[in-house]
Amino acid sequence: MRKVILILFLSLFSIISFSSVEDIFKEELNKNIQLKESENNLKNIEINIKKKNNFFIPYTSIKSSPFVMLNNQNSDSINFNILNVQKTLNDYTYSTKLYLNFTELYGAQLGMTLPFGYNEDENKFQIGNLGLSISRDLKKEPEVEKLNLEANYYDAIYSIKKTKNSIYMNTINSIINKNNNEELMNLNMKKLELLVKKYEYLKDEDEREKVELDIIKTKKSIQSLKDKQENFDYDIDKKTYEEALNLLKEYDEKINMNYIQREDIKALNKRVEAAKIQETFWFLPYLPDMSVAFNINDLENFKWSLTFDLNLNVLDFGEKEQLANTRKNNYSDLKVKEKIDSIERTIKSYLNDIRINEFDKKINASNLKQSKENILKNRKLFENGFMSELDYDLYEIDYRINEINFESSNLTDNFNYMNIASENGEALWGDLVE
Repeated sequence: MRKVILILFLSLFSIISFSSVEDIFKEELNKNIQLKESENNLKNIEINIKKKNNFFIPYTSIKSSPFVMLNNQNSDSINFNILNVQKTLNDYTYSTKLYLNFTELYGAQLGMTLPFGYNEDENKFQIGNLGLSISRDLKKEPEVEKLNLEANYYDAIYSIKKTKNSIYMNTINSIINKNNNEELMNLNMKKLELLVKKYEYLKDEDEREKVELDIIKTKKSIQSLKDKQENFDYDIDKKTYEEALNLLKEYDEKINMNYIQREDIKALNKRVEAAKIQETFWFLPYLPDMSVAFNINDLENFKWSLTFDLNLNVLDFGEKEQLANTRKNNYSDLKVKEKIDSIERTIKSYLNDIRINEFDKKINASNLKQSKENILKNRKLFENGFMSELDYDLYEIDYRINEINFESSNLTDNFNYMNIASENGEALWGDLVE
C-alpha cells in the first residue's frame, strides 16, 4: 500500500513539475529586467501624453503653513497661525488657499488660486478674490514636443513588443531543444554503454582503436548536450513539447511583408515631421529667450498685470549657430530609409537561409533514406545470425540520432519564418498573454 501511495505521489509531483508553454513564457517575462524597464518607460510616457491631451484636468493643491507662530507685538492681542488657522483674542478665522495648476495648452501654463476659509466669529464661510494666471515661453514649440512625445510612445511600444518576441522565440526554441537534447542524451548514453562493452571484448587492435575513437566522440556529444541543458531550467513533458512544436509550425511560407507598419518606423516618421517644423524655424536659437505672463489678482475688480521677459546672450562659444545648423540640416528622412534598408536586409538574410536550407533538407532526406535502408538490411542480418545484437543496437541508435537531427533541421525554416514575422512587427505570442 505504501508503495502504491509513493508511486501516486511521485506521479502527481511529476505532473505538477511540468510546465506549459504559456507558464514558461510568462515566467520568462516576469524575470526579464529589460522588459520591466520598457514597461515602466511606457507608463511615464503615457503620463506625459495625458498631460498634453488632458490640459483641462488641473493639478489641485491646498497651501497652508505647517508651523506655529506667536506674535506679541500688540499687547491687546495675541495672534496664532497653526496650519493657516489665524486666531486672535477677538475672533477666529480659519483660512487657506486652493491652487489649480493646469498643464500646458499650446505651450501656455494656466493657473488659478481661490482663497477660502471659515470665520467662527461671524459663523460663515468666506471666499476671497479669485486669481488667474497665464504664462508662455514664446520660443516654445508645442507641436514639435507633441510629435516627439508620440515618437517616444511608439518607440516604447515597439521596445516591449521586440523584447516579448525575443523571449517567446527563445522559449519555443528552448522547449524543442530540451526535448530533443534529452532524447539525444539518452541515446548517446546508451550508445556509450554499448561501445564500452564492445571495446572490452574486441581483440583486434585496429578495431579497438576505431571503437575507442567512437567512445571519445560520444563522450564529447554527451558533454555538449549537458552544457546546452544547463541554460534551461524547466521540466517539460511530451505535451509541452508538442504544443511548442505546433506553435512553431504556424510560421511557414504564408508571411506578410508589413514592416512599414512597425511602431519604430512610425516613431521615425513622427520625428521627420518634428524635424521639418524645426527646419522651417531654424532661426529660433538666434532669438532672445522670451516669455509673457498675464495675471489677474482680483477678478472681481479686474486688477491685472502683463509681464514680458526677454533674455539675450550676446556672446557664446557658437552654441546658437550649432543649434541653428542642426535644425537646418536634419537627417531624419535618411534615418527612416536606413531603418527600412536594415529591416529588408535582415529579412533577405532569413529568406536566403531558407533557400540554402532546401539543399540541406534534400541531402539530409537522402542520407536518412539510405540510413533506413541500411537498418532494414542490418535487421535481416541480425535475425539470420550474421550480426550481433550489440552491433545491431548501435546501428539502431545511430539511425534514431540521425532521425532526430533530420527532424530538427526541418524546423530551421519555421524558425526563420518566425524571425521574419518578428521583423515585420507581429506580436508572436498571440493569445498567450494579454
